[in-house]
Parts: sequence; C-alpha cells; structure tokens
Amino acid sequence: MPIRRLCIPLLAATALLALSGPAAAWSPEGHQVIARMAALYLTKNAKAQVEELLGASAPAAMVKASTWADEIAARRPETKAWHYVNIPMAEGKYNAARDCPGGNCAIARMAADMKILADKTQPAERRAEALKFLINLMGDIHQPLRCVDDGQDHGRDVKVQFGDRSTTLFDLWETDMPKSLQGTVDQVVSRLSGKIKPEHRRAWASGSLIKWCEESAGHAKVNIHDDFRGAARLSNGELLVSLEYPDVKHRLASEQISRAAVRLAAALNFSLK
Repeated sequence: MPIRRLCIPLLAATALLALSGPAAAWSPEGHQVIARMAALYLTKNAKAQVEELLGASAPAAMVKASTWADEIAARRPETKAWHYVNIPMAEGKYNAARDCPGGNCAIARMAADMKILADKTQPAERRAEALKFLINLMGDIHQPLRCVDDGQDHGRDVKVQFGDRSTTLFDLWETDMPKSLQGTVDQVVSRLSGKIKPEHRRAWASGSLIKWCEESAGHAKVNIHDDFRGAARLSNGELLVSLEYPDVKHRLASEQISRAAVRLAAALNFSLK
C-alpha cells in the first residue's frame, strides 16, 4: 500500500459501519446489519422456519434477535464464554481441549445450537433460543479479537489514544471504529450486499466454524496486533491511533461483516432444511 500504509505501525484497529453502541461485537447496529443481510440469502424453507420460530418476518425478527444474547448476558453469566474463542495468537490453529475447555466457547456453542435448530423434535422455545444465539455468535466470531488469545484479554489490556479519547483496542474494534461509515442499517446492508458476488458467497460459505474462527484469529494477529510492533507510545504508555486508520482497515472490516452475513445464512440454510 502507498505512503499511508507506512503509518500503520502507529495504529491499531478497524472500521466497519456507521454506527455506535455498547461493547457487543461490531456494536448493536453491526449485529443488526449482519442479521438483516443474512436474511437476504435464506432459502424458502429456512426463511419460513425462522419466521415460525421467531414470530415475525425473517428480516425484522433476525434484526431483533441479533443482540438478544448480549442483552441476557448479565442475568445468564454462564453464557459469557460462548462469545469468544481463545486460539493462541502464535499457534493460529484451534485445539478444542486447549481453546474450548468444557465446550465453553463460540465454536462449541454454535455447533450445539445448529444441532438443536435442526432437530424438530426439540421444543420450539429451545430451538428459538438456539437460533437467537446463533445469529449473535456468528457476528461475534467475525470480530477478529474475539477469536484470539493474545495474552491481553482480547485487546482489552491494550490501551490506546484515539483522537482525544483514551480507550482500549477491544473497545475501539467494538464501538468506536464502526462510526466511520454513515448510514442506516438498511443503507449499509444495501451498500455491502451490492458488492457481494455469487462467487464470494460460494467461497465464504465453504469451510467450517473452526476454519472461520481460525481465519479471524489470523486477522487479529496480522492485521491488528502486528500493526503495533514498534508503535509510538504516548508518555502514559498508550498507543497512538491515527484518525485516518479507519480508512486503512475499511476493506477488511467490511468484508468481515459481509462474510458473517453470508455464513450465518449458510448455517441457517443447512440447519433449517
């Protein structure tokens, strides 16, 4: 990349949508974009079952469900670990015994949710809950820092200065950088989906939950943490993040959101045949 690329060692974060919100992956609106876009790619059978389980049109129901798992986390603390996968950054490959002890990680939870969703002998309430978890967690695993054990609590221990604010790398990814694109959820969905070609959908939908999380972990290392090597620090030890950095990372972030939407649809189409 031209001169701009040379500035990256001073920075660290990404950008995606024009939205803000609390610390849910990609911000609440980011989750809504993923859910709304995924609804575009549902098969007829999957769409009908989503609407039956959630009690509304698929796009509206999926958008509403997209933040449910974050909203109930405080009263169901046992679900917290389901929003992450701890793949060691130096390793880059998933090992269930090491990275998902007791089945408490996003990969194991999503696999279980897909199995529940596919089983029509299960109570409708249980299948609906599995569906809502799956919608949220698919977005989570495409926020790269949620898939990597970086020894810094997924970037929470990396203090950064962004503009006139002190924050963390994790919160920068989750809440600050999405403000870089302006538009409503529908506008962002239209913009991103318009760039997704059939070959993108085929390529992104292939693989597995494990491969998708390993992909995100790789992005966390190469496209986030490696940008900090030799980075400038302020006198208080915080890393300096340029206001121009969102433009540098725009393409990666947009593709992560788009991949999440395509893969969510693929998971639902597979489970709701």
